[in-house]
Amino acid sequence: MGTPVRAKMVHKPDEWQWSNYKTTAGLKTVTNGLTIDWTLGQFGRNKQEAQRRYRKFISGGIQKGSPWDNLQGQILLGKEKFIDHFKDHLTDKEKIKEIPRVQRYAHRPSLFKLFTVGEKPVRGNRHIYTAHIQYGYTLKEIADHLNLHYTTVSKVMKGFERK
Repeated sequence: MGTPVRAKMVHKPDEWQWSNYKTTAGLKTVTNGLTIDWTLGQFGRNKQEAQRRYRKFISGGIQKGSPWDNLQGQILLGKEKFIDHFKDHLTDKEKIKEIPRVQRYAHRPSLFKLFTVGEKPVRGNRHIYTAHIQYGYTLKEIADHLNLHYTTVSKVMKGFERK
C-alpha cells in the first residue's frame, strides 16, 4: 500500500483539487459526468451571469466566516429574536445535568449584556450573583470577562450571599 494522501488546507475554493468550483464558476471546462446546470440555474438564466453571481456568492460566504462561530449554546443558530422563541422550551432545563451546561443555558444573555462596560465589582455585586446563579456562568467565565481573578469573584459572591 502506498503512503496515504494528506489533505492540505487551502485558502481559496479554486485551490482545492477535488472541488467542482472551477467548473461551476466557469474557470474550467465541464468534464464528463459533471452536471452544473441546476446549480447555475439558482443564480440566473444566462450562464455567464449565473457563473459571475455564483463566484460572488461563494466569495461572500468565505468573507463572512463560519456559521458555527455564531451558534448559541452549541444548538441554536440565529438572531436574538429567533433564540428568544426557544426560551420557554429551555427554561427548567438548567437543572438537568445530563445536558451540557452550555446547551442548558443557550438562551442566557451574554456577559456583555449583564455587565456595564468598565463596571468594577463591589462586595455583594448582584450582577455577578445573577450571572452565576441565574444564568449558570462559571466564576472563571465571569472573572475572565471582568479581567479579575476568579477568587475575587468568589469573594464577591460570598459577600452577596451574606446580605
